[in-house]
Formats: sequence, C-alpha cells, structure tokens
Amino acid sequence: MLVPSTVLLALNSKAIRANRNRVLSRNAVEAVDPQGVHVLSRELLHNEVEWRCHVLVKLTGREEPFECWLDIGLRDWPMVVEVDREVRRQLDQVAENA
Repeated sequence: MLVPSTVLLALNSKAIRANRNRVLSRNAVEAVDPQGVHVLSRELLHNEVEWRCHVLVKLTGREEPFECWLDIGLRDWPMVVEVDREVRRQLDQVAENA
C-alpha cells in the first residue's frame, strides 16, 4: 500500500492514542519527508484488532527508506486501501503526462 505523509502520520497518531505496541519513533516522525510516499505491507493480524505492518518510510534528504513497524487498527484499513488507490491513480496520471 502507498500512503502520503499526512496519512502515515495520522495512522501513527491513532496508534499512539490507542496504546498500540508498534508506532514510529519520535526521531522518525520528525524526519518524515512531508512530500514523501511511504510503503506499508500488511504483515500479520495481531490481537484480532490490528494489522502489524512493515513500513518503508521516506525521510527528508535520504534516498534509502527507514524501515519500521506500525500497528494499524482493522477499522482504519479500508481507508488505507482507498488512499492507496488514489495515490496510484495520481501516479498513473503523472506517468501518462510525462
């Protein structure tokens, strides 16, 4: 799944508020590229209430991604899927116009 920085940070904030086990570190949050697109992979169902996701985070000024884990509530997953569709649509549009 592809998500923009605003969505990644919102999901992280929700994970913090829900006291989930896996969240982005403060250093990672501060270094997230505001224009970046980040990759989430749904790795495993955890505690029947969340997906434990492997995340490749685009950081400001770095080419290689930062790897981490983030727990995303099951109720938030449909929104992630919708955002991924929109990001992919926008990327396809850019590619067509190039």
